Amino acid sequence: MTAVDQVGYVTIGLNGPSEKIVSVRINNIKATATDLDVYDVVTSIAGLLQYTVNNIMRNERTILTA
Repeated sequence: MTAVDQVGYVTIGLNGPSEKIVSVRINNIKATATDLDVYDVVTSIAGLLQYTVNNIMRNERTILTA
């Protein structure tokens, strides 16, 4: 079996109006980016947004071949 890492994405959950969670997605996150790099970028972007961050979910993709 061979595993090939692909680009992934990050979903940011924001505390929106009326206690609703608003989601923002950042696509094309490099597989080589560390979790700390992703966290640092999200917190920097969050400083520009109206709502506060509720959660950060990183989604990585890997293709498996036989």
